[in-house]
Amino acid sequence: MSTELVLIRHTQVAVNGVCYGRLDVPLADSFADDVTTLQAECAGLAADRVYTSPAQRCTLLAERLFPGQAMTDTRLQELDFGAWEGRRWDDIGAPAITAWAADYVHIAPPDGECYAQLADRVAEFLQSIRSSDARQVIAITHAGVIRAAHALLNGIPLAQSFEFQPAYGKRYRYTLPS
Repeated sequence: MSTELVLIRHTQVAVNGVCYGRLDVPLADSFADDVTTLQAECAGLAADRVYTSPAQRCTLLAERLFPGQAMTDTRLQELDFGAWEGRRWDDIGAPAITAWAADYVHIAPPDGECYAQLADRVAEFLQSIRSSDARQVIAITHAGVIRAAHALLNGIPLAQSFEFQPAYGKRYRYTLPS
């Protein structure tokens, strides 16, 4: 038996130029319209389980799309940018960003996590779904998690996974073999 996994990225946020991963940030004014669009797109889904990242931008969406069904799972959290959380990218500075970007898979921002650590969390989440009896699982989460899942499920090296750019408020379907 295979399991269908539907990953949904949270809707657009109301911040620009700020480093955020785990930080709770406000949703854009378009949230209600975005939810209406997603409700129509998700109308035919019959999930056995619904999971959400603990971030407010995900839990609010989960509650609107699947009232009372979503279970919070910390493995679905966005990358932890540590000391960079909430700072403007310009204030972090080009040298620090360039050093991190040279090997973001293995280098973490100060007091944060590297992308490989995020991918390990995602791999653990995927394995838990594979070993379950669920036929369809929905997870409301973040671009980093979706990107890592996409790479892991398609055999794409993590260093190349940023070629895939998950859009705000979009869903992505995958079939997980048992």
